[in-house]
Amino acid sequence: MKNDQIEITVVGCGDAFSSGAQFHSCFHVEYKSLSFLIDCGASALIGLKKYAINLHSLDAVLISHFHGDHFGGLPFLLLELFKSKDRTKPFYIITPQSGKERTKQLFSILYAGIDSIIDDKNLHFIEYKAHEEFEFLSLKIKAFPVIHAVLSMPHGLRISMDDKILAFSGDTEWTEELIPLSDNSDLFICECTNYNKNTPGHLSYSIISQNIPLLNCSNIILTHLGPEMLVAKESLNLTWASDGMKLTF
Repeated sequence: MKNDQIEITVVGCGDAFSSGAQFHSCFHVEYKSLSFLIDCGASALIGLKKYAINLHSLDAVLISHFHGDHFGGLPFLLLELFKSKDRTKPFYIITPQSGKERTKQLFSILYAGIDSIIDDKNLHFIEYKAHEEFEFLSLKIKAFPVIHAVLSMPHGLRISMDDKILAFSGDTEWTEELIPLSDNSDLFICECTNYNKNTPGHLSYSIISQNIPLLNCSNIILTHLGPEMLVAKESLNLTWASDGMKLTF
């Protein structure tokens, strides 16, 4: 991989039910010396090990919203990273507001008695707000509110790496927030749970196709495919993700 290229490994692109036996949402991104995850669904650690991601090189994980198939894998990942107590490299968890509290609650349920890991001096939480761009290491990150289960605090994420832009929809139905989110991006990873069916909080291929003229992005790849999409995927005019796929731009 060239030093100025972005390499993405699709660790997991499944829906909440792991339709098609795909792992839950998790994308590993490498750019220059930076290594981070977008989402960390419940099965993420299995996928990370299956695809030989160097876990101790990870700098951060960005969470789009608080549903188990997008952030439920954090306790397992943190246990792996901090169980030996000798990690000195900082690790950052970047979430909507209340991220530390929710992660600690989840950890205390799954691993009662060892949730002190959340207070490790090398573990840091950054909580973002909608429409406020912030810098993190060599990244610029901007979150956009999207339409999904309100209590999960759903956001799409726009990540700028020098002159390259990666956009991620998170889980959402159609919203005009997707237009600035993906504007001028090199890659837009967009959820597409259904083909024609309209499900609250999720996108369909038919809706995405209708709105393609509004999305000014170089490439779109579809993720979070449900059963209806899996049946139709070979007939699509857009690229769809699969676990283990490598993307470079």
